[in-house]
Amino acid sequence: MKQKVRVSEIAEKFAGSKLISSYLGGDVVVENISAADSCGPGDLTFISSSEYLEKARERQPAAMVIAEDLAGTLASEKAIGVLVTNNVKLAHALIKQEFADRDFLPFCEHLNLKPA
Repeated sequence: MKQKVRVSEIAEKFAGSKLISSYLGGDVVVENISAADSCGPGDLTFISSSEYLEKARERQPAAMVIAEDLAGTLASEKAIGVLVTNNVKLAHALIKQEFADRDFLPFCEHLNLKPA
């Protein structure tokens, strides 16, 4: 990531876009974005299925972006920051673009692709 960021900052950044529908758990600091099967303390991971949820929980990431239909399983979680979304893949791309060091828009423009 470009800088360490609190989960509340991510939630605030996307509050107006309706991408993040709710924010649960602790306001933890995120240092990295990692896959569910390789995440660890300080990491933000993205969970779209129950298969990856248990893998991620075992690895104890700092925060998760999770699909709305799985949010109930983490409703009482206090140690992990949980951002709930209706589109995990879009949330992954936009959060990574905003807080990591990769900008997808110039690439799209170079190929004459227009964002939907």
